[in-house]
Amino acid sequence: MGKEIERKFLVKSDDYKTPLTSKIYINQGYFAEGVRVRLSKSLGKDEGFITFKSPTEGMTRTEFEYKIPFVEAEEILNNLCKGPIIEKTRHIIFYSGEKWEVDEFFGDNEGLVVAELEMSDEEHNFEKPDWLGEEVTQNKRYYNSDLTKNPFKNWGHLQQELEIVKNQKRIAVEEHNFEEAARLRDIEKSIEQKIELT
Repeated sequence: MGKEIERKFLVKSDDYKTPLTSKIYINQGYFAEGVRVRLSKSLGKDEGFITFKSPTEGMTRTEFEYKIPFVEAEEILNNLCKGPIIEKTRHIIFYSGEKWEVDEFFGDNEGLVVAELEMSDEEHNFEKPDWLGEEVTQNKRYYNSDLTKNPFKNWGHLQQELEIVKNQKRIAVEEHNFEEAARLRDIEKSIEQKIELT
């Protein structure tokens, strides 16, 4: 049995991009609940994969991944998968002994950037890069499977407003203006509740 233990974070700047960062171009989709097909391209290497994933419990889920012919993966992706195809560039970054995968989304999810860290256990300690933002591990809206049902482009002005408030709150905390940070946190919670209802 394969186990995937990972944490997800938003990315608050482009500082993760360096000349040493390697890239993988990914298209993926889902043709059944928990069943993903992925096309992966990097340095002239084209690969296809099919992955079976269980629902997440905490930070952990069961995962089985198998390599399949690229042409067959492409056929499944184009003809059997439901919802919009996930298009993204995966940046591979090594920081303080950890391997980070930063997904920069395009297409219906353009503007969204999410960092992932796979771990050996849920108690694993790690150093956070300066470009790392809010943790969204428990927020299913940021799961790729959910982005095929409710892509980032549909989140609208509420999500944009939320990002502005979060940035203002972060600045307030850095300036030790904790009263203002608390006020902004209340606004943030209000917007998040509205988003959950959309």
